[in-house]
Amino acid sequence: MANRDESRALGMSSYDVAACLIRSFGGDAYVAVRRHIVRCVEQNLPDEVEFWVRVRTHVEHLTRIARRDDERLQ
Repeated sequence: MANRDESRALGMSSYDVAACLIRSFGGDAYVAVRRHIVRCVEQNLPDEVEFWVRVRTHVEHLTRIARRDDERLQ
């Protein structure tokens, strides 16, 4: 990958993908990211695994901020 924080297939940064997943899946965004990580590991795609691990980190961070501010994830 040329830019390690951007997915070639998605054309989005890991932060953008994390934000979209949280908007789409709410509290289950972490589960969706785990599925992508497992798929990439099974298909032996190390660059994609690295990208999705970054997405997971952003999801964890963003959901932690929301919980601290007493916002609900929908």
